[in-house]
Amino acid sequence: MRRALLSLMALLPALTLSQPSCWGRPQVPTLSDNKTFSLEAATTEYTIGPGDGLLITYFTVPELSGSRSVLPDGTLSLPLLGSIRAQGLTADQLTTKLTELYRPYLVRSNISVTIERPRPVTVTVSGEVNRPGPYTTQPIQAVVATGGVPSVVTNRINVSSAIAQAGGLTEASNVRNITLIRQMPDGQTARRRLNLWALIQDGDVSQNPVLQDGDALLVPRAEAVNLQEYGYIATSNLSPETIDVQVVGEVIKPGTIKLKGNAPMTVALQAAGGLSNLADPTRVELLRINRDGTVYRKVIDAKVEQAADNEKNPPLRDQDMLIVRRSFGGELITGINTGLGPLTQIANIFVLFRALR
Repeated sequence: MRRALLSLMALLPALTLSQPSCWGRPQVPTLSDNKTFSLEAATTEYTIGPGDGLLITYFTVPELSGSRSVLPDGTLSLPLLGSIRAQGLTADQLTTKLTELYRPYLVRSNISVTIERPRPVTVTVSGEVNRPGPYTTQPIQAVVATGGVPSVVTNRINVSSAIAQAGGLTEASNVRNITLIRQMPDGQTARRRLNLWALIQDGDVSQNPVLQDGDALLVPRAEAVNLQEYGYIATSNLSPETIDVQVVGEVIKPGTIKLKGNAPMTVALQAAGGLSNLADPTRVELLRINRDGTVYRKVIDAKVEQAADNEKNPPLRDQDMLIVRRSFGGELITGINTGLGPLTQIANIFVLFRALR
């Protein structure tokens, strides 16, 4: 009896509030109630902001645990503490802060904070991209549960995926001098230079950091256009996965077709059903509207067996147009058919009249 009493007294400090509690008497935990969780999974550089949904777990006082939303002013409303500021902190930093703030109230303040419902991330991409502007992405959540306690890891947008969302880089982009602009929690503006060529060529993943809500990317214009280098970039994930190309003229199925990014011209012609019998394969015209409003025009000899080449079989960009002209023989046949059209109609009427007699 004395040994059981001593064991019970040893458990009391972990269950006692230093001030009277209004939540009732907590239950004594058993061995099966001691949940474990992955600290590595809970660790993230994601900074908390308005709209985030947090799961705050009080291991010694489970009655306090639950989901909390960060208010528009960046604060949280919590029991005993009232309103505290959470904006700009990571989940780990907020965990440390709450542990200290609850120390006067809890004999043992064992607290965990995880991102349960991350807010949408909005970044702005400007400069030499095909579709500059702000882009909003909903983070993908991977819930890891160890012993029943969830931890949330958020896979957020990085530099390469943001550029791909903005339609990819233009031919005039300077990939070696991209600027990442970030507003820091103290109100200061920080800038970081990124070299995406080092990412593509050398696999330097430090040049492809995860972006935070409110970040901005500025892609400057290169002093000289390097088409060979751009052709290599266009095959990377810095370009969109699919593009829309218009094919008009003498093809079997003219119209807008969807292709893989950086697909060569011959692939677009094949996707349009191939050339018609009246087409002139030596007069396929590529039209491209540049960012500055100028029009790039090139006449190409379309050979199906031609490999991808910047001059003879160029890779296409989003919103390009291919015009397949009619051959001289095709124009001649069309002209003859046009001229004989009225005579054919008269002959058909004469045949019909004789049949009715």
